[in-house]
Amino acid sequence: MQKIGVDFLKRMCLPAIFWSARLEDIEVPARDTIRKFCETDSHIKAGHGLFLTGVLGGGKTSAAGVVMQLLAARGHLCLYIKADDIAEYYIKETPFDCDETMIERITRVDLLVIDDLKLKSRDSFMDAAVERVFRSRMEALRSTIVTSNLTSAQIQHKFGPLYDCFQECLYTVRFVAPRRSGLQERLKQEFK
Repeated sequence: MQKIGVDFLKRMCLPAIFWSARLEDIEVPARDTIRKFCETDSHIKAGHGLFLTGVLGGGKTSAAGVVMQLLAARGHLCLYIKADDIAEYYIKETPFDCDETMIERITRVDLLVIDDLKLKSRDSFMDAAVERVFRSRMEALRSTIVTSNLTSAQIQHKFGPLYDCFQECLYTVRFVAPRRSGLQERLKQEFK
């Protein structure tokens, strides 16, 4: 993977713990799907994305970080956000930089990662904010990656019609076992 600079990683808001994630660290069934997703720009141009689902510690967010880095190295604008923060971005009009707010940036980037979509959110406004962001990106043919410990059935139950949107434009990638790769050891060494 072509390396991108630390300043660029910070601008994508990708947490530092995921900067050293590599495609080889992703479990084999998921790795193949992610590799195919990143091979060309056709998925990004079509507004397709990924729903990374599975067990806690399975490597979903690391995989999303790998996708971000691979696509950013090819010139795509990418942004990482936590699902729980979206409502606050609307309420406080949180700045991204001096030129745009977080919501403007969320709308504009080629790839948005929404990390850790949960069954129990703080309130219904937060759920509505997540849905609003996702629908606006879908309509604009902007790619989104959603990570969650929730199953597809739980997403369908909690978010109803949003699940249909997921089915329409997100490829589901399941992470079935806790990660046992060298990434955990490398991270422990790097952040001692």
